[in-house]
Amino acid sequence: MEDQIEQAVDIAIQGVGDPAVRQQALDFCNQVKASDEGWQMCLAMFAGDRKRSDAARYFSLQVIDEALGRLNREQLVYVRDHLFAYVRMGSGLSQGQANVNVGQAVSFADDPVHMKNKLGETLAYLFIMTYTEIWDTFFYDFERLLESPENQFGNPRAADLYLRVLNDIHREIGDTLIIRDPAVQSRNNDLKDLIRNRDMARLADSWKKILMYYKDQQLEPLATEIVNNALRVIGGWVSWAELTLIAEPEALEAIFNLLSSPKSRIHACDCLSEIVAKKMYPNAKFQLIQSLNLTSIIHTLSQSADIEFDERVAKLANSIGSELIHIVETESQEFSANCEALLLDMFPLLLRYLGNEYDDTSSQVLPSVGSYLQLVRRDSKREKAKINPNRLTKNTADQYENFPADRTFISDQRHAVVRSILEAVMKKCRYLDDQEWEEDEDGEFCELRQRLKNLQDMCASIDNQLFLDDVCPVISQALSLPPTADWRDIELGMFELQTLSEAMRSGALSTVKTGQNESPATQAFNNLFFQMVASDAVAQCPQPAVHLLFMEIVVKHSSLFSQHNTNLLNRVLEFFVSPLGIQNSESTKVQMRSWILFHKFCKSVKPQIGQVAQLLVDSIRPLLVIQTEDDTDSDDESAGSAFNAQLNLFELSGILVSILDEASATNGVEQTLQPIFTAVEKAIGVSPPNAESITLVHHNLVAIGTFAHGLDGSSNKLPDGILQLFKNSAEVVNVALDRIPDTKVREAARTVFTRLVPILGSSILSEISTLIQILLQRCSHAELADFLGFLGHLLHSFRNDEGVYNMLKSLLSPLCQRVFASLEELSASADAGNTDDKVLKVEIQRAYLMFIMQILRDRMGGAIVEDKQLADSIIKSVIHYASDPTDIYTCRSAASCLTKMIQLWGNGELEAASAEESVFDQGQKIDGFEQIVLEFSGLCWQVPASSGFNLQDAQSKILVTELGNIQKHIYLKKGDQFLSYLVEQYFPQIGVPDNAAKDYVEKLKTLENKDFKKYFSAFVNELVK
Repeated sequence: MEDQIEQAVDIAIQGVGDPAVRQQALDFCNQVKASDEGWQMCLAMFAGDRKRSDAARYFSLQVIDEALGRLNREQLVYVRDHLFAYVRMGSGLSQGQANVNVGQAVSFADDPVHMKNKLGETLAYLFIMTYTEIWDTFFYDFERLLESPENQFGNPRAADLYLRVLNDIHREIGDTLIIRDPAVQSRNNDLKDLIRNRDMARLADSWKKILMYYKDQQLEPLATEIVNNALRVIGGWVSWAELTLIAEPEALEAIFNLLSSPKSRIHACDCLSEIVAKKMYPNAKFQLIQSLNLTSIIHTLSQSADIEFDERVAKLANSIGSELIHIVETESQEFSANCEALLLDMFPLLLRYLGNEYDDTSSQVLPSVGSYLQLVRRDSKREKAKINPNRLTKNTADQYENFPADRTFISDQRHAVVRSILEAVMKKCRYLDDQEWEEDEDGEFCELRQRLKNLQDMCASIDNQLFLDDVCPVISQALSLPPTADWRDIELGMFELQTLSEAMRSGALSTVKTGQNESPATQAFNNLFFQMVASDAVAQCPQPAVHLLFMEIVVKHSSLFSQHNTNLLNRVLEFFVSPLGIQNSESTKVQMRSWILFHKFCKSVKPQIGQVAQLLVDSIRPLLVIQTEDDTDSDDESAGSAFNAQLNLFELSGILVSILDEASATNGVEQTLQPIFTAVEKAIGVSPPNAESITLVHHNLVAIGTFAHGLDGSSNKLPDGILQLFKNSAEVVNVALDRIPDTKVREAARTVFTRLVPILGSSILSEISTLIQILLQRCSHAELADFLGFLGHLLHSFRNDEGVYNMLKSLLSPLCQRVFASLEELSASADAGNTDDKVLKVEIQRAYLMFIMQILRDRMGGAIVEDKQLADSIIKSVIHYASDPTDIYTCRSAASCLTKMIQLWGNGELEAASAEESVFDQGQKIDGFEQIVLEFSGLCWQVPASSGFNLQDAQSKILVTELGNIQKHIYLKKGDQFLSYLVEQYFPQIGVPDNAAKDYVEKLKTLENKDFKKYFSAFVNELVK
């Protein structure tokens, strides 16, 4: 059987071979794991006299691991005896028990690391299951294996395994980074208490002696691994062991000495970090840091060629700094002063690592640097709060304009440290000389920069003037550089200008005016902003990073441009349309981003553009040619992003054309639309349509709508020539829609007409009618919800147009038939288990109810009631959805529709919602509706009483208030007739007590709608208890 298991495991892990055979092998292995005897077979196979393949032995331990939790005491003893006998033999000793047979030739000395780790893990699991009652001598038994003739701990095989087991025990019961079930955590806490009481002193002594012995055994092959594992054990167990058992001078000296060992210094550094991070009272922690003298020791560890070691030393320095900062925050002023003195000694070291050329190393010290700035800021705010506001003067914005300077609230020492931090941070923000610009905003350096920017914001909030004094010269100097200067210096200046801008926006820098004068920060920024605009270093720098920052900054601060500085505005516009901006061929990212930013900028400075509008239109026009080749050469997401960015140019073109005189504007619209018409005509001529032609039609149609949207913002009436061109566009859309029955084209058509309606109004009702007929015939289930939303938007746009009302009357019956048919098909599919169709069904239901509500709100309800059969179908559907609270949102929407119907039709004829309004076909009789209004009342009681309805759910509560709304509106229409119906017929049926019924009808009569809905909710809660 053991041979079969080994063979099955070896087959299962192969990457080649017959898949069916491999599956059989996997199934067999799973059967072994699940069987009651599997662990015994695997234990015999692992510890037997024949050494199996590594894969089979690893599998055996996995099976044993999974079985341990379900074994009884006798079985656990059996596992213990056999595994420990195996460990003794593997350590070079006799198996120790005559009744236990394990392989005579077995040894784990030559096992690969992953096998040693797995054995250690299994023994750790066995420890957890047995230490409390079965194997309380676990550690003692292992320590006896460590002996050799030369030394108490001189058996390297046993020492290696012993430390691996200890590391795994800590990982299972002591590692606080692992989130565990409360029951498991409670068990682990009990185990740790037992270890502390029984064995911790001896354990700690063994670690120290192993460390000190093997650090000098240079000829022993396992020595380095044993030393490093001992450091891991000390670093892990120190978090829950008594520190005095570990932090003895002799052991600490050994760890300190290992900082100079190339093979062990990283582990020694990590060990010290864990010792420093141990939870202790602040006073004890301060004494520990002082006694360790770590600040002096770290100062002696100069930055080396070992990048990973530098990173670990930086982490250690950060741990010390963070601990000291915490002590300063929590202890008394006298004690904190001593602690802060030690902290100030640390700062040159922290800043040294902050400025390290490797970002991973720099990142290690950011937490402690940030914590220090938070400490200074908190204390500064505390001091500021002591100022008497009665002695201060407020400006017109109710802001204090003569508040004392920030410097007043910071000590000289802290002020100097904050300045040194700011200077170090700015230096670190510069790209290295051999470093290239990262286009990806998620790149490592960009992420680090964002964290550094946060530190700068904290510096600014601590002392505004300090920040301005240090940052502004860096910016000004960069902007004054010649264009041939290193782009990294120019880019740093731009980055700092952006940081200054964002610090003002976030409130880190005060923008409070003093009298009529702007704040120092605002004045400084404005001066630097215009220096940037006029800077040749920026305008002629070949680096795209600089161009992108320039455009981002001018867009954010476009309000600084006015009729008084049009020369600078024109310089910015010239930059945008140059090869550095929208014409950029060097960087796709910069070009696409510039299209978006140029659109935003021109939109905000539109009143100042004036005479240059035509030049801008001409500059944009060559970029309005829509290409689809890139869609196949790159992923869909990037191709879509390029087109979406290009749409900004189409809308911008519309905005700029609206500034031109009538003749120029008409010409501009024609020059933009005619190439689109030609492209669409060519694309729809492809037979049969292919992916490229469909995409081309879609993109060009969407471009028409986007261009129209740009013109829609014009305050002047558009010339007849332009209106006719857009009317032609509507015809082009319908032709394309008729020729290409594709979802993407139908989507584009809806988009275009949504944008054309505000421009053309009712003059395109004929085209809209054609569009709707085509969409109704061809739209799929998936499109139906969007189609209903589109129709609702059209109705609202033409809510006062009788022609649209008449169109709705002819459209509504076939539309509802289509909706009901689709819902019926989707219901059948959803009932059969199709989850996608279930979701789609809900979407269409909600869209349908929103469409009905839109008809009612836009006073077109006559289109529903004109046809009694149609009206009955719609009313029944709404009642059906309002009666089913399994989908609360749909139920609530249906209830709102019922409320609106009652409000408008409750008296049996079409009425307006108020005296100030009117409805189409007002006064038209609605046969039968007056009689069924009373029946709507039943819903209000049946829904909350339905099975599974949760009255405590937030959405359910909103639904109940809407049901109360129905009750109120029925009363407003039917008056005493409704009250009599409730008291004499309905309430007796559902068992409402007489006194409660009387109170209810009284509240229904007297309370305002808002108050009644609250009352109704409470009433229902009592009723359904």
